[in-house]
Amino acid sequence: MKHIYIVNESSIASSYGIGTYINHVVASLRDTDFQITVIDLYGSQKEFTVVWKDGVKHLQIPSVHILSHSLSSSAYQERVAENIALILYPHVSQSEQNIFHLNFTKDYYIAKALKKYYKCKIVLTVHCSEWSFQLLGNKQKLLKRLSAKNKRASKIIQTMELERKLMLDVVDNIIAIASHSYNDLLDIYQIPANKITIIRNAVGDKFRLMSESRVKQTRKRFFFYGKESYRFCRPFKLCQRY
Repeated sequence: MKHIYIVNESSIASSYGIGTYINHVVASLRDTDFQITVIDLYGSQKEFTVVWKDGVKHLQIPSVHILSHSLSSSAYQERVAENIALILYPHVSQSEQNIFHLNFTKDYYIAKALKKYYKCKIVLTVHCSEWSFQLLGNKQKLLKRLSAKNKRASKIIQTMELERKLMLDVVDNIIAIASHSYNDLLDIYQIPANKITIIRNAVGDKFRLMSESRVKQTRKRFFFYGKESYRFCRPFKLCQRY
């Protein structure tokens, strides 16, 4: 049996874009031969729990706090990832064809631990890279940092190197959700084209007409007031178009 474990994390991204994406992936897999399990990481619950939501099993792992002042940042992340992989052990059958679907490019240590303990394939969907958050999608600033002599001293570049290591050394396949993401993976991260598949983002076909009062409330909530909304949105317009 093919069993796909979709890895989600408690974050702003999972509450909006990535969370919506995962919901759509789960919906699209319901009528297939795949067994589906969602792994929810870093939740607020006090202990590991197994819950069912709309017929799908969720393995909920709370935030892990290791009391050690002697560990470096990388060693700490590696220890946490090992703990996560071991917590999952009773719930992952080695006799199945297991696929772990990651959704965050910072999950190098988690992917590495999963490969260590399980015979599995790992798929990574690249929603947004860390540098685009830090630089608001400004690729010119990124290229300038990449060409700097002391580029390895930059935390952004260090993070990118770890992302690239995840994509090249650990992940089996990468999903790009848009053409610009695909091009960035080729040009900036230098990932081989045969490792990347473009599956463009899509949304459900449900539509519900909003009342006029709801439209006004939404505009007020997100500051969409004519030219003023341009000031609010402009930094994010630096991201490339699909």
